[in-house]
Amino acid sequence: DERCKQNQMVTGSSLSNGSTSIGNPLSRNGKRPRQRRHRHQNCRLMLLTFAIAIILVYLWDGAADEVGEESHSSAASRQKWEEGLPPVHQSPSNSRLNHETRQVKAALSPGGSPNNNNIHTASIDTVIRYLNKLAHMPAAQLWDVLGMENSDHGDDPFSLRELESGKCPWSTTDDIAVAVDWLPPRPANSETIAEKYRSNMESLKKGRVAKRRQMERYDAQNEVVLWYEHMSKAGGTTFCGLAQTNMLTWQVPRYHCMPKKGDLNDGRVGSWPNEELLEYLSENKYAIVSNEWEPFSLEKLELSGRHLEDGSSTSSSMRNNNNNHLGPQILFLTTLRDTSDRLLSAYTFFALTVTENARKEKNNDAPTFSQWIERLLQRAGNYRMGSKGSGFRSNIARMNHIVWRFSGGKLSHLRSLEESEWKPPFETAIRSLSQQDLILPMDVMTQELGKTALQQLLGWDRFDAKGRQTNGDKAGGHVVTLGEIKNSNAREYFSKDEYRALWEENW
Repeated sequence: DERCKQNQMVTGSSLSNGSTSIGNPLSRNGKRPRQRRHRHQNCRLMLLTFAIAIILVYLWDGAADEVGEESHSSAASRQKWEEGLPPVHQSPSNSRLNHETRQVKAALSPGGSPNNNNIHTASIDTVIRYLNKLAHMPAAQLWDVLGMENSDHGDDPFSLRELESGKCPWSTTDDIAVAVDWLPPRPANSETIAEKYRSNMESLKKGRVAKRRQMERYDAQNEVVLWYEHMSKAGGTTFCGLAQTNMLTWQVPRYHCMPKKGDLNDGRVGSWPNEELLEYLSENKYAIVSNEWEPFSLEKLELSGRHLEDGSSTSSSMRNNNNNHLGPQILFLTTLRDTSDRLLSAYTFFALTVTENARKEKNNDAPTFSQWIERLLQRAGNYRMGSKGSGFRSNIARMNHIVWRFSGGKLSHLRSLEESEWKPPFETAIRSLSQQDLILPMDVMTQELGKTALQQLLGWDRFDAKGRQTNGDKAGGHVVTLGEIKNSNAREYFSKDEYRALWEENW
């Protein structure tokens, strides 16, 4: 629908034309994604990114609660949505549960009747209320809502299948408006900062200018730095390799894009105060930093003039009386991965590949997945932000890792939590995810969708991955730090019951 493409909606992850890009997070078939040509690029790119972030974040904990406010469509429209939904797996012994599941699925379906016009984003508070309905549902019921028993994609309440195929789920007319309750507004200053980054990079790459003269041009007041929130085993090595390919050598920290501090090659930049980061960037003139071992630093939003509560511009100690930034501005990017697949990949890498030689020398058996998880969770309580101890690595095995990460580390590592313990971090995570300028699923980062997103936001046009400390397919942009590329398909690796238990514990 051409009018759907013309709706310049914006989400938590924005591209240069007001669009976003994302793929389906529930795909776990382990096969190379089919490359498609899409006719409706704008609509798809506008909507897909935040959907993945929300799907991976919103279902962590179960408990019954209020349903919240209604969506913006009539009851007649809701009936039409429900009739078009995939069937729910029926259980004769639990017909009431399935009836309630059916109702929830109808309430979740975006878009309403076929004649909708003027697609609008929602406020952050509306998004939180919408997702809280799901967060309070028992995990077993969520399994049915998403249709996890029937297919890897679930019942697709966010219409990702249509978006991936180039179809806009919301057709338009001139007299009906649609508000998408899970779609947040665009982060403040996103396109302004992105345009400045692209302009700076284009200027630096013009002609053959010596490194010294390039660095002399550095103007902290007019610079843009990429903040890459690197979740272990979610494509960070590939992303840093792409940065090394598309940026100048002196702009990128040598150790996996992580700035050095003291004797730490990975300087734990997530624990640095804003003043320390600005001083470091001015001295070293880097244009990207990667944060892998610490939770997302919420105060860094100030460096883009944003506020955690609603994403709007804000004044702070980091800005002068003319409301101009006193140092580089930040573009926030991250890559996400299916939670179960990421945990399996972390186990394969840290518990098997990294320790292989040491285990052979000592004739020790490798731990099972469950043993490895339990050991790390026991250590997680000892973690202290910025510490040099081994506790920092235990965070990779946390259940609900994305909520922990984007809440600024406020979610406890304990498994059984009261609502008062999990709900505030959950809501904070939604707010901070809504202010990422680009969120990509690992599986599409070097596919057509991911390339389009990176090109439009950052101006990157090369997708071979550099890096001395990498193995794999550098030309194709898929690399790892050690060993070889492996298919971490949790559905195939675990038994049916094991997979469901892991899924429910993380949703």
